[in-house]
Amino acid sequence: MSDTTKVVAAGALVLVGGLLWWMLRDDAPESTAAASAVVGESTVPSEPVAPRPRPSADSTPEPEIAGPDVTATAKPGAAGDDLSPASACATDPGPECLYLDPDDDTLAQMARCGIVRYDYPRFLNQPDHPAAFDPKWEEEAEVTPKEREQLEAVARAFRSKLSADAVELAVEAGLERTWAEESPFFIVLGMVETRVEGGTYGESLLRVARERAGLDALPAPGAEPSLSDRAARLLTGAGDAFERAVAEALGPDRARELRGSSDGWSGIGRTLGNRCRVDEPAPPPPKSLPSTALQAQDCLEGWREGECGFLEVNDLLLDEMAKCGIVRYDFPTFLMTRDAEPMLDEAWSEAAGVGPAEAAVIAEVGEAFRERFYTDIVEMALEVGKTREWAEKTPLMGLMMALHDEVDDEGDVAEIFARIAKERAGQQAPSQTPSNDVHEAFVRRIAGLGDGFEVAMAERLGAQRAHQLREHADGWPDTRVQTGSQCKDEP
Repeated sequence: MSDTTKVVAAGALVLVGGLLWWMLRDDAPESTAAASAVVGESTVPSEPVAPRPRPSADSTPEPEIAGPDVTATAKPGAAGDDLSPASACATDPGPECLYLDPDDDTLAQMARCGIVRYDYPRFLNQPDHPAAFDPKWEEEAEVTPKEREQLEAVARAFRSKLSADAVELAVEAGLERTWAEESPFFIVLGMVETRVEGGTYGESLLRVARERAGLDALPAPGAEPSLSDRAARLLTGAGDAFERAVAEALGPDRARELRGSSDGWSGIGRTLGNRCRVDEPAPPPPKSLPSTALQAQDCLEGWREGECGFLEVNDLLLDEMAKCGIVRYDFPTFLMTRDAEPMLDEAWSEAAGVGPAEAAVIAEVGEAFRERFYTDIVEMALEVGKTREWAEKTPLMGLMMALHDEVDDEGDVAEIFARIAKERAGQQAPSQTPSNDVHEAFVRRIAGLGDGFEVAMAERLGAQRAHQLREHADGWPDTRVQTGSQCKDEP
């Protein structure tokens, strides 16, 4: 469900999903489902969510999960050792896999590896926007005008309580209440995750995964979960809690029908954790370039499987990307948070032959580049009405949300990407003056991060070495993004 080159893991990297959600419309499933109504009291669970029964042809109970008994302390094997359909559906669900209601074998595999999925409507991330669903989803789900009113009332109350619960967790973690109250809940929870002890959040995800698979019992009533557990459950249980809220207003059958109409709520779908993944140094990528327009179309998807390169493109591929408004960009992941060490991935560095002296230069360049980048983004946030105090304490995802919330039309972002794609293909001359539109300036800043970081590295290491490092794994580690196609029939 993601176009990043790595599965988004626990901790600060969950914030990467926020950026990709905005820039990448395919990253979130075009899904929708229903949730329970909130009236006064919260339906956001402080207690864990019990495993959902999956629908079956008859009403007989489903058999208990088959498969090995996985203990929380067992060392999982590498995901690459298991080529079963269940393993594939657990780690990289394709069209043949159910996202919302995985089968028993997939749940057992997810429990083995500590993998947790979650989904929720997009508007939960937008505290200043109407609590409204996507009109296209409403049409496909056959939402009546009366149901729309009920859903929006439920959503407003649910979003308010969900945000309030996230704020309390943030305060407990030592974050400022005022900042948390002004920030989207997933940003707040992402910052909470960075405050828990190393490895703790992964253990919380493992517990949730095992409970969902029926391998472990839910905590007893009255138990006092850790901060890490509560943060993980609040985030990963949001879709279930919202379904329960909708069920109070529309009934459980209609709530499930709505949520299942697109295999999950319309908006956000993510996967967290994977203890089975083994990160090995990537071999040098293939340098396959298309020689026909048809091959170029295939390469728009083929880079994910290693069939074509990501970083190096030719005129044929650029023309295809321009035709559908597709833009690629890459950047080192440490740019996503202000307090992360400005270092590139250790395994990548070793494989690329980066010695201690060169690593120190990379860290120095990275720190300065990130500081300039955040300074620019803070100024953009001020232009859309945020205070400097708020902007300077907020991670990149919160700043991004502040800018995105001011965009009048989602089509504006698509048009910006379309212009960038045409400029890169030489079909349109780049503007010689900086854009006065803050949203275009922001999109262009993100799309140009990889090139900008290479230029900064070249000033210290030379152009040849800087490009050699960038192309070693076909783009800066660990984020490579290809925006969604704007053509009606995507390649």
